[in-house]
Amino acid sequence: MANTIVVGTRGFTVTFDGSTDWDLASSSGLTNDLPNGVAIRSIQIIPSAADDIITIREVDATGRVIMKSRCLDVYDQKIKYFSSPTDQRHQLFVKGSEASSGVMMIVEY
Repeated sequence: MANTIVVGTRGFTVTFDGSTDWDLASSSGLTNDLPNGVAIRSIQIIPSAADDIITIREVDATGRVIMKSRCLDVYDQKIKYFSSPTDQRHQLFVKGSEASSGVMMIVEY
């Protein structure tokens, strides 16, 4: 199974398979549109089961943690808003082992 990416006009959604690494630079289909990263407005996490986890990092598997979440149940959605200037861009990375299968990340930019 592979991560599923859906691209919209002002963001994208990734549904994780629980084992495959994902990064904005090469795995998203967004490389041509966002070659220098993305100025994030918000990241929303939608769990698929109790105790779903996700850790979103900067650049690579050892990068700075941008958001770490553990959802208690399927209704425990998490959202983080970014008030950073629009010129601050992020290269997102999620290790496959740090995202539960079925958990969904919605990034709005």
